[in-house]
Amino acid sequence: MKTPKGEISDSIIALANDEALLKKMSECKNYEEMYELVKDRVDMSFKQFTAEMDIAVSYIQEMESGKLSESELDAVAGGKDNSQWNNLVVPGPFI
Repeated sequence: MKTPKGEISDSIIALANDEALLKKMSECKNYEEMYELVKDRVDMSFKQFTAEMDIAVSYIQEMESGKLSESELDAVAGGKDNSQWNNLVVPGPFI
C-alpha cells in the first residue's frame, strides 16, 4: 500500500487484520519484541520491518490528527448546520 509517508507491504497490513495479535503487539516495549512476535508472519528483515512500522505509525497518526468532530461530520454528511444559509435570498421566478 502506498501512503504519503512511504510504502507499506501487504504482510504488515495483514497484521492489522488480526485483533488478538494487535493487542499482543501493543503490549510490546519496542520493535524488537514486536518482530519476535511476528517474524514468522512477515517475510522481511528486522530493518525493513522497523522502516515499514515507522511509516505505518506515522500514517496512522496523520490520519487520526485529521479526524472530524461530530459537528463537522454532521455538516458534511447532511448539512445540519444551516446557519450560513439562513439569510440566503433566492431570486425567482424562473421561466
